[in-house]
Amino acid sequence: MRFFILLTVAIIASAFAPIKQTLSNADRHTDVDQLAKVRLYRARNCYDAVWDDFQPFQIGKSDPEKVYRWSRRWMEAELSTVQSKTDRIAATQSHLERMKSLELKVRGDGARSTIPVYELPATQYYCAEAEIQSE
Repeated sequence: MRFFILLTVAIIASAFAPIKQTLSNADRHTDVDQLAKVRLYRARNCYDAVWDDFQPFQIGKSDPEKVYRWSRRWMEAELSTVQSKTDRIAATQSHLERMKSLELKVRGDGARSTIPVYELPATQYYCAEAEIQSE
């Protein structure tokens, strides 16, 4: 008799296993979507912080690559949360505009004499890369 009870419980449990698996997959999908939104929010915040801190004429505050990296991370995070082609284009265009702003800031008055020699070509590279991505 005990054997039949255990067998019945095992059969019922195995019948509900796919339902539990489906619920777990749905929960994971929701978690991934939520994490993607958090990632986007954090990337945007970090970009804003490094952009505000970026001063091409001050030693120690002149690192355009930080600005580039966080802009790119923002774009990648945004691309992971959008579905439509229009939204994907908008994300890459926004990154391009941020890189153009970075290049303009590096090109600012007197920049050629006060910034490291690699910063201007580096920002030009970032713009070219962003243009390719936005095509």
